[in-house]
Amino acid sequence: METWDGYFARKQQELSLLGSYAGCAFSSPRTVDGIVARKFQLAAALKAQQAHAGWTMTETGWAGLDRHRCGPFELRYGYQRADLEICGPPVHAKLPSLPREQISTVYTASGMSAVFALVSALGRLFRAADIVIPAPGYPETAEAIQCTAPNLRIVPWSSGPWPLSEQGEMRVLLVDFCSCITPVPSGALFSSLDLPILDTSCLAAGSGRIRRLLTSALEAGVPAVLVRSHTKLDSLGIEYGRLGSASFVVPDAAVARPLAWFSALQEEARTGVRLMGAAAVPSHLPWFMADLGLQVLNSRRIAAILHGTRRLARRLCLAGWPVRPYAHGLYLILEAGHSDVDRAKEAAKLLAADLGRQGLPARHAGSFGFDFVAIDSFVEPGGRAGIRLAPSDLPDLAIDALAHAVAHCRDRRAIATAQPIESARAELLRV
Repeated sequence: METWDGYFARKQQELSLLGSYAGCAFSSPRTVDGIVARKFQLAAALKAQQAHAGWTMTETGWAGLDRHRCGPFELRYGYQRADLEICGPPVHAKLPSLPREQISTVYTASGMSAVFALVSALGRLFRAADIVIPAPGYPETAEAIQCTAPNLRIVPWSSGPWPLSEQGEMRVLLVDFCSCITPVPSGALFSSLDLPILDTSCLAAGSGRIRRLLTSALEAGVPAVLVRSHTKLDSLGIEYGRLGSASFVVPDAAVARPLAWFSALQEEARTGVRLMGAAAVPSHLPWFMADLGLQVLNSRRIAAILHGTRRLARRLCLAGWPVRPYAHGLYLILEAGHSDVDRAKEAAKLLAADLGRQGLPARHAGSFGFDFVAIDSFVEPGGRAGIRLAPSDLPDLAIDALAHAVAHCRDRRAIATAQPIESARAELLRV
């Protein structure tokens, strides 16, 4: 159980790490709102410092340097959109120990840019492919496949036998860890695959779930691609830049299948990034990304978010609210019992305002991963509306106060009209 003192000590460490790169040293505020403000002030200072230090790193490499340094990143280009090459630190440093030549990383301007470049490359290389997405799947990923590569067939998978048919030239498994609720088997499954794509955006970069699936694929001689958005979880909640990446991982040569197509896939993905103008630029690249202290603090922060979300869900469930944690565990959903998105958004604003009046660090926000409680409307793939409640990594006493305030919100009827689902209630209350 984390106390307020423990929480503020942890935030002091986070601010000290960010401040060390911005050349600032100060004590941590003793309020959540103060911490939020200080972090975003530090983010602005980091960006300004980076712009000042790299004033020659314009879109066109006119300074005549073969290589530019940007913290732990090395850049080579004549014109950033057309021929930018970025070499950076390992994205998943705690994954199976692999020689550097077995991993090739393409950095992009966002996580969706990485997904878009990858699926468009698959669509250009193969006449047909079956892409199995364990339910429910992230809606924008499916949308990107349908818009970019209609020759790729999406195969939803909820349970039962492996659903791939013989129609596709390629057999691809796409696991969106941000939304996947279906258990994904390993072992023998991977011997029937050509390519697993793992979207790791909503897990810690060194997560055991990523490591287990990647290890199973490599042991079966199958290459893999790990795509990631770094905005939410890899910068201590300051939304630094919009960095995304696609890491291409090949198995050891002793077990690998013929992989000429995989090299072609990497080149096609780089071509897609170039043609879309979706390359990461210096302002997207955090200087602190390779800091081992950052990785430790990020892991502690994500663990606290998972714990707080579960604790909040249990308390709201006991209070009779229709609630369930989302698949990745970083926030929970208050079931609205209807499909009116505008109505759900208005309800989210009402809830955020009510909690704010009670002195809780809650805000209506269209994303999550901050130090404050982020509340917004939510639409599931089936069209049902709800409210996303992301409690952040607050200490247990704050989570309990948040649960009490939500449970006794004066606008409850406007926020949630659904009835609790007994199966979800039983799971939440299971010892």
